[in-house]
Amino acid sequence: MRTEVILALAVALPTITALVGVLLSQSNYSKLDVRLAQVESRLDGCISAIKSELDARITALENRFHSDMMMVIGKLTELEVRVAKLEEKQSR
Repeated sequence: MRTEVILALAVALPTITALVGVLLSQSNYSKLDVRLAQVESRLDGCISAIKSELDARITALENRFHSDMMMVIGKLTELEVRVAKLEEKQSR
């Protein structure tokens, strides 16, 4: 009787090992899926934070560019006025 049980277990052992392997791998896949979801969530948060930071920096650069351009236009206008005055003096 013992011999038959041992033989039956010996024959069934590869199948049992395979089933346990499948169950463990499914459990690991489950854990990996959860971990992957956590990582994806963190990455989404990081990406969102980076986008917000970039948007803020772009807005600041656009505002600075606009301010600098207004200053340049003001200086060009001053130069045009000075050139016009000089041309008027020369024409006299």
